[in-house]
Amino acid sequence: MGRLSTGKACAIKKTPRSIVDSTEDEARVLMELAHKHIVKLYHHETTNPEYYFMALELCHGTLDGLATRNLDFAASKAIIHQTLQAVDFLHNEGIAHRDLKPSNVLYVQTIKGISVRVADFGISKKLDEAATSYTMTHAGAGGTKGYQSQEFVQYKNGFLPYWRPTNDDYKKGDMFALGLVIHSLLCSNKHPFSHPTKPNREEIRIEDGERPNLSLLNNMFEAQHIVGRCIEHDPAHRLNASECLSHPLFYSPRQRLQEINRVFTRAKDKDVAARMGLHEKSTWKEAFKDCEEKDGTLLTGNYNNKGEGMIRFLRNIIEHSDEYDRTTKLQKSFRAHVRNWDTLPREEMIARWIEVKKIGIWCRIYDVQQTTSRSEETYGK
Repeated sequence: MGRLSTGKACAIKKTPRSIVDSTEDEARVLMELAHKHIVKLYHHETTNPEYYFMALELCHGTLDGLATRNLDFAASKAIIHQTLQAVDFLHNEGIAHRDLKPSNVLYVQTIKGISVRVADFGISKKLDEAATSYTMTHAGAGGTKGYQSQEFVQYKNGFLPYWRPTNDDYKKGDMFALGLVIHSLLCSNKHPFSHPTKPNREEIRIEDGERPNLSLLNNMFEAQHIVGRCIEHDPAHRLNASECLSHPLFYSPRQRLQEINRVFTRAKDKDVAARMGLHEKSTWKEAFKDCEEKDGTLLTGNYNNKGEGMIRFLRNIIEHSDEYDRTTKLQKSFRAHVRNWDTLPREEMIARWIEVKKIGIWCRIYDVQQTTSRSEETYGK
């Protein structure tokens, strides 16, 4: 640790001149960036004959340290969102980080909470938007073992000798690593490609295209979904940072209800409902009756099979959304047809019912919309 001339504390990064190229590249990249979730470069010193010095923003720890602190889910989601914001900014600026991992995502503890800082741009790459592809050596594939995507691992090991990565390939490589970072944060530094009995097999399992084990996220359906979409072996199926920022994982309760109403009240989205198989044979009146027969456990948080009536109730409201075209009408229907409720149910309670029952409605809507959007982009080209 050191101090600037202003007296402000900073971190000093000292690098031998023998490997100064990567440090100079890092300084060059950081000087071009200004984002609240990217570590700040205050000063860099090039006159010392033996070492290269950088004065960086002082942080309080790394993400792999946070992963052992048993953070609540809301705090973890905020950290994930901040990291995605930083990566989205980098990619929009034409920069691929190429070495995302928990130890390269730092944080600052503030009065308001934890604030993320993406760091270590030593092997980052400034992308040329005019370039169609890049030539690189096998050793230049970048990244840390266990955090490289399948295509980069295979190239590094000589299985894709003629592959020339594009701008999008580098960005998709970042997203694969970021999916692993998210899993690490939520699962106490566990790796989804680790072997149950043999250590240090993550890279081999990634290279072989084996399926990740996401069972530790079984109780976090939307987190499981976003991680799974980021670490797809086929880069064409991976989400980009912007798509991740609009993922249902980050919906507020009001957004959840509005999304249901928005999708199923627009005529052009009627087919979406059918494609997701959300319709029920019974009528909405039968669903109401079924709900009325349920006891108070529906209101206490004891989510069991009795909640199935509520799910059918919701599905039928969706199906007959022309009668419930606004969130307020949806709430009033609950008040009118589910006994023991003296006031309008809170939005959080409605959203929680759906989420706990894991019907995955928002992720299913999201997948359909992403597929449609990408198809339209491809057709447009």
